[in-house]
Amino acid sequence: MATVVDKVADDSLGVDQPVSDAPVTVVIPAFNEADTIGTVIEQLQEHVDTLVKEIIVVDDGSTDETGEIATRLGATVLRHVRNRGYGAALKLGIRRAQSEFVLTMDADGQHSGSQLIPLWREHE
Repeated sequence: MATVVDKVADDSLGVDQPVSDAPVTVVIPAFNEADTIGTVIEQLQEHVDTLVKEIIVVDDGSTDETGEIATRLGATVLRHVRNRGYGAALKLGIRRAQSEFVLTMDADGQHSGSQLIPLWREHE
């Protein structure tokens, strides 16, 4: 069963402009990714302005500090009590998204937040 560990109260995610109308939710499934999740979230926050409404990290039963780090950095963290797998984590995050578009990213640092802007420009 998934429970909400923490919810960002104002959806600001550390940017100066309000993002209530931003079109993209970024969903990051994570299992024991304490070494990389902070960098992934920080890069997203650094390279976006009003594009990202929320960052959702689905902590898929991690036994390390993955969820706590994501919470400290302002992400919405949803937690599976036990590891349910990548697909279940994606599904939970997508269902909780509060925007028109959802982008999924891995928590291992494979993708950079800087890639989001060119990707969105291609969409437009």
